[in-house]
Amino acid sequence: MIEDKAWKIELVRQIAQSISDRMIEDIRDERIPPEWGGKQLKQLFADRAARMVSHMDRKERAGYNNTVIVENL
Repeated sequence: MIEDKAWKIELVRQIAQSISDRMIEDIRDERIPPEWGGKQLKQLFADRAARMVSHMDRKERAGYNNTVIVENL
């Protein structure tokens, strides 16, 4: 299934917004340690994004990996 650009842009915005909203809430509620800096916050963002991964079958993953390499994504 190939969705249009607008759908893809909105999906990316929603994913990033969901993660950032939760992290901001965690900071406000003091669940994130005050000594954490950019490295830890970037890692937490990446970890939360990784949890949202949709699993691909072998063929999909190979195509994905090829495109990432070819397009330098």
